[in-house]
Amino acid sequence: MIIAELLTAWRHHHQLSIRGAAERIGIPPSNLARIEKEGTMSSETMAVILRWQLEPWTV
Repeated sequence: MIIAELLTAWRHHHQLSIRGAAERIGIPPSNLARIEKEGTMSSETMAVILRWQLEPWTV
């Protein structure tokens, strides 16, 4: 559930729609909507989100 809350806060902070945020992350908008609503995601979606979040730290 923490990831869902963080994603929602990030999306609101940047004034992004679910579609816009999903495009930035690289997941379908329906997946992001489900994460925000239910707090659940597949391991594949989790991997995409983690890769997106860690990219600035890679060399």
